Amino acid sequence: MKTSIAILLILSVACSRSRDPETRSILDAKMKCTRQGEEWLAKFTEKEANAGEIVSGGQFTYDRALDTCLSYYYVRRNGTILAEVIDTLTGKGILNFIIHSKTNASPGDASGVDNREGATPVRDLTDFNARVRALGFDP
Repeated sequence: MKTSIAILLILSVACSRSRDPETRSILDAKMKCTRQGEEWLAKFTEKEANAGEIVSGGQFTYDRALDTCLSYYYVRRNGTILAEVIDTLTGKGILNFIIHSKTNASPGDASGVDNREGATPVRDLTDFNARVRALGFDP
């Protein structure tokens, strides 16, 4: 939360000093994304907690190509971990990777999906992490 507030302050100062309307618009979109993303993640975390799941690692970024706010987070339940990138404005999953626990699946049972148009199948966790980084997140 402190990091998000610091980012908002830095972006606010940068935005107020910027004379380029396009730069100001992008900075405004990034600030709005951070606020909306934190609100979305808080609601999502509460909903998942009611189902016995733990949400962690929330990160947010404004995606210019999609003109939307993306969130990257983990959901844990009974040893199974889902890492996901979601469009917080539409709720559409963009990219995900799930690793099943050894108790309910064979060791190494993992799979990923990239729902973007024209995307190739996710090969493994390394490939997934590379795609997450390309979207601007730190997996």
